Amino acid sequence: MFKLFALVFASIAVANPVTTREVTWTNPAITRTVALPAPGATTTATPPPQFNITSVDMNGTGCPPGSGKVFLNAAHTAVTVTFSQYDVSAGPGIPITENRKNCQVTLKTHVPSGFTFAIIDVDYRGYYQLDTGVKGSHSAIYYFQGQTVQGESGTTINGPIDGANFVYRDEFNLSPTVYAPCGQDSILNLNSEVRVDNTGNTNGFGYFVDDSVDASINQTYNFAWLTCP
Repeated sequence: MFKLFALVFASIAVANPVTTREVTWTNPAITRTVALPAPGATTTATPPPQFNITSVDMNGTGCPPGSGKVFLNAAHTAVTVTFSQYDVSAGPGIPITENRKNCQVTLKTHVPSGFTFAIIDVDYRGYYQLDTGVKGSHSAIYYFQGQTVQGESGTTINGPIDGANFVYRDEFNLSPTVYAPCGQDSILNLNSEVRVDNTGNTNGFGYFVDDSVDASINQTYNFAWLTCP
């Protein structure tokens, strides 16, 4: 049996279901960093229409300039980040630089007075293949600039996996959750890393890419909203 790895921040899933050898797995053993909620945060809220992402910056080997896009959904409950070069591979003849890639996405957000938000989970979709003795891993963190606490998750899977589409969900089930400063414009950092390691079988191959349909990563980060004074 194998375990699928991927991430998800909240309650809604990515659209366009996988139709080939789909596997969905919620990681039950996520690393958790406990954080305080925003001071004064009270009850669950409908997302404010005034919320917006005012700027986007991407940096990393998995997201060179021009290779990524960010979309905020109309309901302001999720943001989707897509990449076209965030794939990793390992095996004979493959440069070691292709074994690991990372990306930091920095979002400047406008948060109207009286509201705060957090990330709950994130979904990854894609395709992967791992020979015997080859393993893949994924890790991610998120934090709001100026805060010392962060949400963390990570998973390792071991081959053999003979090629499969996947939906991977990793819940940042923090209690309390990491919330943005209440009613303040905030900078949200989303850091992720993917690896393929064939040191256990140097003749083996491994490959991982999110969203095999169009060879691009599709990550959807889902928000939870609260009201606050």
